[in-house]
Amino acid sequence: MPDRIDDYEALLTKNTIWLKRTQGVGRLSAKEALSYGVTGPVLRASGGRATTSARRSRTAAIRTTTFEIPVGTEGDVYDRYLVRIEEMRQSVRILDQALKTIPERPRQRRRSEDLPSREGEGPDEHGRADPPVHDRHRRLLVPRRRDLRRHRGAERASSGFYIVSEGGKSPYRCRIRSSAFNNLSSLKHQVEGELVADVVACIGSIDPVMGEVDR
Repeated sequence: MPDRIDDYEALLTKNTIWLKRTQGVGRLSAKEALSYGVTGPVLRASGGRATTSARRSRTAAIRTTTFEIPVGTEGDVYDRYLVRIEEMRQSVRILDQALKTIPERPRQRRRSEDLPSREGEGPDEHGRADPPVHDRHRRLLVPRRRDLRRHRGAERASSGFYIVSEGGKSPYRCRIRSSAFNNLSSLKHQVEGELVADVVACIGSIDPVMGEVDR
């Protein structure tokens, strides 16, 4: 992977065409990004207060590793590209440290018959029985009318979760704050005054998952 990142940079980072199509395009200041609720690399590329990472603040295993949080200054398409390039390097750095902490022990395959089954559920629409699966979530009982709010660092940015319980196994209400939805909402501001062709570059720099936006 580190060699591949070098290849990406050799191809793009100082490429004249790449620079002309990305530098100064789709600018988004830190204040503007925060006003849209933007998170992740899109926010960090804008600089300012965008210097935190849910990985460092929320994940105990990550807090024991050494890595840098890349932050941009211009908030344009090019900075969003640079932030992601450096995040790949930092991810490799985290993995390299994590691999060294794994103790040596014999590998064992977990047999399918050792996994809990879904008791009380019938066959699917094709008449096939459900395969054994982990069912931990079915055994979780949360106090009645308990409100719970949490956010987690996802693949592209921070996702928020709001759950209301009635004391059963399933939530009474569940709301997911999609990072892609908020990030994409900043597109209108980014493309003001830009060329139509630059819209594609701006969307690519946001890196949205449209199914997540729709949700």
